[in-house]
Amino acid sequence: SNLNIDIKNISNIYYYLKDKKNKIFIKNSNLILNDGKSYLTSIKKTKLLNNKKDLSLTGSLSNKRLYLNILESEGLIKMVLKIPEIDSYSTITIDKEINFKGSKGRVKAKILNNNFKFDFEYNEKLKIYNSLFRNKNLQSSFDGSIVVLPYFKFDLIFNLKNINFAKLLDSNFIEKTDKILLNNKKLNGKLKVKYKNNAIYFNTLKKFEIILSFKNGEIDIKNILMNFEDLNLNLSGFIAGTDYKKLNFKTFINVRDEKKLLKKMGINKNIDFKPFNLNLNGSMNLEANKIYFNEILSSTGYKATKKEIKYYKENFEKLVIKNSYLGMFDKAKIYDFIKEVY
Repeated sequence: SNLNIDIKNISNIYYYLKDKKNKIFIKNSNLILNDGKSYLTSIKKTKLLNNKKDLSLTGSLSNKRLYLNILESEGLIKMVLKIPEIDSYSTITIDKEINFKGSKGRVKAKILNNNFKFDFEYNEKLKIYNSLFRNKNLQSSFDGSIVVLPYFKFDLIFNLKNINFAKLLDSNFIEKTDKILLNNKKLNGKLKVKYKNNAIYFNTLKKFEIILSFKNGEIDIKNILMNFEDLNLNLSGFIAGTDYKKLNFKTFINVRDEKKLLKKMGINKNIDFKPFNLNLNGSMNLEANKIYFNEILSSTGYKATKKEIKYYKENFEKLVIKNSYLGMFDKAKIYDFIKEVY
């Protein structure tokens, strides 16, 4: 049988089952969740049982077994959710009744090797604060707000504390994240990512900030700012919802000490110290790993010719983005490109 439930009525259903003196046992039913208008998700082969002290539910979500137990203790409602197939164990503690208006509580969860926790308040929208996400390669807060009904929308700020860029690239974390962002046409909201490296001995990336806006599949890159010891990089761009394969970009690079920067790359040239700016405008085919420069200009008066632009394009594709556009985040590949063209 199918049981259709409007999520706005979950509070009433919970208290009805909890206060029922007689046991209610549901077996092999499909629990279909909706928001009153649209289908949200379903839990198949559901088994539900109400006891005096708790309410238990088992079923299958996206072909993965889940176990949910709800109990009350000292005026708190505690929900324990287990999904063994993905090594997931979560606890949700609510200090008010289960409701979609006025609830507040705390979530603590583990999924695979990722741990996260946060406090929340819900009143028309979900407010997240005192948050922490942690795994062996990354630690960050993720405060902000999420609107669920009538449409999903988010406004989140990730403040990175510790990050291992090399390990993240090796673990395909960035690639998996990009696929989620690039292939979800229903994604709407704002995302800000901040990082500041306070380690004195670390002489490469000092700070970065990413500001993205999502609207019906379109991605507006408001700004990607990266501060290194010897240069700053600013990039803005746009990925249209009708063509996720093409990124239009504008890049501004400020080089503070060219000689020092080149020396770090193993390029020793007898040049005078002279800061300069570089502007690069163009587009990139994210699927074919191809880049197209419209123009390359320098504050020194340099303007790349068509022949030079073709040369830069061919070497950038060969040395940096041959296998994936994510090669742009690989410092060694960027160094190889600069050594080749300088």
